[in-house]
Amino acid sequence: HQLSGEAPASTSPEFLALFLRTEDLNVRNAATRYRRYWEMRVTLFGDDAGKPFSAERERATLDLGFPILVQGGRDKLGRQLIVTDQGNMNSKIAGPVQLCRAVWYVVHAALEDPETAKTCYITLIDINENLRFSEFSLAFCRMGLDSLQRFLPIRVATTHICFASPLVKYVWALLSTFISQESKNRMSMLSGRREEVRKGLLESIDAECLPGEVGGPLKSDFKGWVQQRIDAGL
Repeated sequence: HQLSGEAPASTSPEFLALFLRTEDLNVRNAATRYRRYWEMRVTLFGDDAGKPFSAERERATLDLGFPILVQGGRDKLGRQLIVTDQGNMNSKIAGPVQLCRAVWYVVHAALEDPETAKTCYITLIDINENLRFSEFSLAFCRMGLDSLQRFLPIRVATTHICFASPLVKYVWALLSTFISQESKNRMSMLSGRREEVRKGLLESIDAECLPGEVGGPLKSDFKGWVQQRIDAGL
């Protein structure tokens, strides 16, 4: 991921254009999303809401590895990959608000990529191999889903729910109330062992672009990425 790029400033015409693209040039819907964006941004970031996003401020949560912007990872249509590894969640370090702030940071980092800014599409890979129900947070899930569906200037092309055990399917059933039908239609449940999950992902992601969390070659040095971002003042 390029460190030289910058996401458009949050009040610039370029940034406003992201909302138009996300809403397929529907001005009314784009304005509504933009208003909701700022309402949620103030809720999440408080006095820092008007400041540029900062890896330094979000470091404790980002260092957990939830979520991760996969370096060099794209699906077959060129969409960047974001991994949410449920096994990396730790409520002693990051609660629902801190986790949601990290999601916002990573999405804005993805929007620094010109191709992503042009299409406003990403692909989400949700890893549940080491899911601990004790770390499950309905509050975070609701905030995160609302952010991706209603607030952020981004669209999730596909959500690959990996290692979809009966417990994982039960969790997603609990969340179904908060998920739009459009989002449900873009979900892919991948059950079984790692090789079976990998096979399912290969239908839309080339083998060389698979993240290490599913046996691919792209190992996630997320702490190194966070440090690079901090060193670059991002």
